[in-house]
Amino acid sequence: MNKQENVEFLPIIYKDEILYSTVARYHLMIEGNNLKDVIIKLFGKTTVIPSIEFPTNLEYFVDNFGKYINVTSDLLIKNHTALPYYSIFNFKDRVKEIKNEMKYGDGKGIKHKIGYIAGSICKKTGLYYCPSCLNEEYNKYGEGYFHRLH
Repeated sequence: MNKQENVEFLPIIYKDEILYSTVARYHLMIEGNNLKDVIIKLFGKTTVIPSIEFPTNLEYFVDNFGKYINVTSDLLIKNHTALPYYSIFNFKDRVKEIKNEMKYGDGKGIKHKIGYIAGSICKKTGLYYCPSCLNEEYNKYGEGYFHRLH
């Protein structure tokens, strides 16, 4: 894949921030009105669907933005996705396969492989935040973000 040449920056990825949140902040910063254009710019193709828990095509993302944020796909997965929380319930080979899908693939089947689809206990939808943390972040950074732990 070719690198995108028209990207000047990427916002800092805050501690415990989900990558989905970083992408949303980037979209706001560039005042983008077309999310598809942002997805192409960040992930290299229109078929990438932004995922809250398990983002994909991370190697493309790192190839283009690693110099701005000093990160690898393994660090993104470890510190900015939900995979570490699910991996303790899965076999190492399956986790390795899911990591590979997150790095190079389109994400089809990740939730099935991880057992997310089969379980139905306490499933929540959407994003959650702590009002106290949000207030603290606005005071500290001038903006808020979504954490993995909320």
